[in-house]
Amino acid sequence: MQGSCLGPLLFLIFINYITDCFEDQVDCKLYADDVKLYSELRSDADSFCFQACLDRIYQWSLTWQLQISSQKCCVPDVNKPAATNDGRYACRLGTEFLTVSENVCDLGVVVDSHLRFSEHVTKIVRKAQQ
Repeated sequence: MQGSCLGPLLFLIFINYITDCFEDQVDCKLYADDVKLYSELRSDADSFCFQACLDRIYQWSLTWQLQISSQKCCVPDVNKPAATNDGRYACRLGTEFLTVSENVCDLGVVVDSHLRFSEHVTKIVRKAQQ
């Protein structure tokens, strides 16, 4: 649909129903073809709820034949919750575990695990000096 006039509108209508996959405890942000999930995980019940949302997204992607690139998905390491034995959180998309990242690049902005932008600013300054 790239290059068409109706393509972006049809995609927005198509993707808009993905929000039905989420519980009240999980917040969702949509921007074009990006979906961000936010939730505060304070207990095992919160973790199970979040994983259930990931499972529903995965099922949604299978139903609507829209492949999700799990390599582009990650879990930001904020407040350092307990990790599993292999160093990754128990969050998974389908059969693949999502990687844990100290730094996350969101729409070109790099944020670290302490919610600081120092790496992003350093990157911009280095680029400006060239």
